Amino acid sequence: MPHPKTALRKRLFAALSALYAREVPLYDKLLETVRDVNGRIAARDPARLPPGRSVDEISAERHGAIRLGKPEEIRDMARFFACLDMMPVNFYNLADAGAKSQPVISTAFRPLRDADHRVFCSLLMTDAFAPAMRRRVDDALRERRIFSPALLQLIEISENENGLTGGNADAFVAEATALFAWRGTARYHGLYRALVDARFNIAADIACFPNPHLNHLTPNSLDIDELYTEMTRRLQGPYAHLPHRGMKDSIEGPPRRAAPILLRQTAYNALDEAVVFAENNGSRIRATHRARFGEIEQRGAAMTPGGRRLYDKALAEAEATGDLEGAFARIPDSFDALRREGLAYFRYSTSSQAAKTRIPADSLAGALTAGTVVIHPIRYEDFLPVSAAGIFASNLGQYGTRRESTETVTYTKERLESYLETNITEAYELYAAEETASFREIIEGDDHTVFP
Repeated sequence: MPHPKTALRKRLFAALSALYAREVPLYDKLLETVRDVNGRIAARDPARLPPGRSVDEISAERHGAIRLGKPEEIRDMARFFACLDMMPVNFYNLADAGAKSQPVISTAFRPLRDADHRVFCSLLMTDAFAPAMRRRVDDALRERRIFSPALLQLIEISENENGLTGGNADAFVAEATALFAWRGTARYHGLYRALVDARFNIAADIACFPNPHLNHLTPNSLDIDELYTEMTRRLQGPYAHLPHRGMKDSIEGPPRRAAPILLRQTAYNALDEAVVFAENNGSRIRATHRARFGEIEQRGAAMTPGGRRLYDKALAEAEATGDLEGAFARIPDSFDALRREGLAYFRYSTSSQAAKTRIPADSLAGALTAGTVVIHPIRYEDFLPVSAAGIFASNLGQYGTRRESTETVTYTKERLESYLETNITEAYELYAAEETASFREIIEGDDHTVFP
C-alpha cells in the first residue's frame, strides 16, 4: 500500500486534471492527444519509456504552475505540499532571465524520489515596482487569505499524524481543488489596468485575483516534436471548431536531439477569459483576462553542473546568434558520450545475462562495452528559468519586464528559504545520490573512490 501522502497526491492531481479539463478549453483534447502520441512512441521504441513506467503512468504525470503574492502565502503553501510529500527543490530567479524576465522568484514542489507530479510556484517580488505602485499592490494583497480555515486545520492534522486518511483525505482533496480553481472574479480593476499597461501582466494575475488559480497543468510527452505536429494538425482538423489561438510558435529549451537532455516545453496559446471585477464601491466591471494555457513538456537526462554550464553557454550563444542547432552542436549527442565526459547523471545496473554479478571498479569500461553493465539516463525532474519565463511571457502576450524600482535588490535562495521557513533541496544532490547508489550496487568491495 502506498504511504497516505503518496496516495493523497495521486488523488489530488487526478481531481485537478478533471477540474482543469472542465475549466480550460481544449485541455481534455490535449490530454487525449498526449496519450495517443505516447502510445505510438512507446510501441515504436519501448526504450523511450522511463524504466518501470507505463504509458498510462507517464501520461498521467502533471506539472502545475501557481503564482503567489506574499511571503506568508508561500510559507503555508510549503506546509500544504508537505502533506503530499512534495518538497521545495531548487531556487529559480525569473527576475534574472534576460529578455524574458518576470518579477518573481520561484521554487518547485515535488517528491524527492520517484517524482510523478510537480508544481512550479512563483512569488511576486513587489520591490520590483516603483514606490507608488508597490504600495497599491501590497495594499491589494494585504487582506487576501487564500487558505480556508478548514484546509489549514487539515494541514495541521497531517503534520501531527504524518498523513491524512478517510474523511480527512476526502475533505483535503475537496478543499485543495477549490484552492486552485478558476473563480472568474477579481478586484481592483484600476490596479489591474495599471499593471497591464506597465507590462507587469504577471503581477496583475496575482494581485487582483482571490486565489492562486492553476496557470497550467502540464502533461508529459515522450516526443514533444511529434506531439507539437499532431496537436497542430488536430487544431486545423478535428478540433478546428473549438475556440483556440493555435500553438505557441516555438519549443522552449534544447533542440531535438538523439539523446534528449533537461526539459523541452511548448503550449497551445491562452484564450481571453471572462472575468468580473467586484469593486469596493459595489460596482461590477466585466472584462477579460489571459493567463491559463495548455503546456506540454518532454523530460530528458539530468545534467551535472559541468553539463549545465555547457547548456547555459549554448543557450546564451543561441540567443545572441539565433542559431539554436549550431549553439548546441558542442554538447555530445549520445548518452555514452555524455556519461564519459561527466555531463549527465546515469543509473547503473547489470544486464540480465550478468544477473547480480558485481564487478571491479577498474573493469567498468569493459563491462559497459560488453553490455554486462547498462546505463539509463536519470530523468530531469526540475525546471529551466529561461524556458519557464519564456512560457509565461508568450502566454501573457508580454516578453520580459523592466524593473521600475531604483533600489538594488539581490534575490537569493536564502531569502526564499526564509519565507518558506524550510530548506530548499538542491536537485544536483538528489541526482548525484541516485547515481552513486546505483553504482555502488554493482561494484564489488568497499572502495568506491573510482567513479566514472
